[in-house]
Formats: sequence, structure tokens, C-alpha cells
Amino acid sequence: MQHNWVDADLLITDLRMPGSIDGLELVQRLHDLLAQVPIVVASGFHAAANTLDYDHVHWLSKPFTLTQLQAI
Repeated sequence: MQHNWVDADLLITDLRMPGSIDGLELVQRLHDLLAQVPIVVASGFHAAANTLDYDHVHWLSKPFTLTQLQAI
């Protein structure tokens, strides 16, 4: 399997995204590469919040304010 190098300080993603992967898979992929990178998952559909038990993963319910995002 080929891996492209990823260098990130923070990932902010939505749970549901267009394309072939969703936010959960994106979180899993980044966590496998860079487990220390903090991740914020924004979603109006929060049922999947219990499916990931990673350090540095934070859930943010939509709609949210900039203040709520900054607090994380």
C-alpha cells in the first residue's frame, strides 16, 4: 500500500462528505498516520460519535459558533 506523507497541525472535517469516504474514514486514516494530530468532527448527525474512541478527536454539533470551535 502506498502512503503519501501528510503533515498537519489540525483536521476539521464534517461527518458526511461527498465522495468515496466519509468523515469517520478520514479520521481513521489520519489517526493511523498521525495519531497526535487533533481532529474536530462537525456534524448535525451525532449518532456516530461513539464509534471512534481516539485521543485527540473532538465532536462538535452543528450548528456551532466560532467561540465553540475555539474552545475545543
